[in-house]
Amino acid sequence: EYRAAHGRFATRFGKQVFSWGRVEEAKPRDAVFPRDMQNLLSPEEIRIGVWSWWGQYDPNPMFSVQSMVIPTFTPHRLPRGTNRWSLSPFDQPIDTPRNDMEHAQGGVSVTTHLPRVDVTGSYFRGPSLFPSLLPVFASFPSFTYPIEHVWGMDVGFPQLPIGTNGEITVKGEGTYTRSEGNVGDDLFRYALYVDYTVEDVLRPRDQARLALQYLGATVAHEGVGIEYPRFFSDAWMGALEYFPRGQAGGTTVRCIGVYNASQRGRQPMLKSGDALLRVEASTTLWSRVTLTIGAQQLSGPRGSIFGDYEESSGIDCGLTIRFGGKR
Repeated sequence: EYRAAHGRFATRFGKQVFSWGRVEEAKPRDAVFPRDMQNLLSPEEIRIGVWSWWGQYDPNPMFSVQSMVIPTFTPHRLPRGTNRWSLSPFDQPIDTPRNDMEHAQGGVSVTTHLPRVDVTGSYFRGPSLFPSLLPVFASFPSFTYPIEHVWGMDVGFPQLPIGTNGEITVKGEGTYTRSEGNVGDDLFRYALYVDYTVEDVLRPRDQARLALQYLGATVAHEGVGIEYPRFFSDAWMGALEYFPRGQAGGTTVRCIGVYNASQRGRQPMLKSGDALLRVEASTTLWSRVTLTIGAQQLSGPRGSIFGDYEESSGIDCGLTIRFGGKR
């Protein structure tokens, strides 16, 4: 990766990962960047690095502009075969778009810092990272990656004190996606996030945080293609975290729950009533080594158009080592 900065302008070129959006989980504005989604129960969010250019210009402390270009297309890595969330039971490859200017990805993001609120607007254009299943009669399904235009906005408010040792945070964001060629759906996606943090709960200088997030979607126009499930399109997410030595103390106990209430019939693999519960604990052993132990349980309707799937559960253990301030 190459980096350069001059005055109020900074730029990077190389293999990079991007993150847009302000809420904590399942950010609508962040859905345009690729991830490894082969194991949706993985405790780590695995972003895929892409060859790209990024630039930022800060004309003053109240205003910031970012721009990025991804010349070669990289989709999400999705489950295959008989996995619960697979596109189809057939394990055939899916052709990706040509690497030319028509299928290049690019976007711009503008942020303004007002006295009591931060507001960001963005625009992104490129092939969808989720393929759509075309309604053709053939031995194997036919998939395509339609070109999408995504307009986004997020809002963040300053922390508001509650009582003597608590504070509340409110964030929100949303996007409107338009698909070219009437293949994918045109839809709105939106998220609202609220958390409450309090100190000195069980012992001096400890902290606890309760967070709640809602993620919804409204279809403005249905395309002819059957889209891969837009996960958590009508879902509630909750988290309870405890930091025995504060958030900077290196030890965290966390309980996370997700319930999907989507009633959309065009989502054959993700049913109304799917729920995920995860409990994990992590601690910093040395300054750059973190140990995480967790367990999760996924339950809900097992039926799909491709068969039945068992409820899923698992226990995992991870070790994270950071070099030079990066993971």
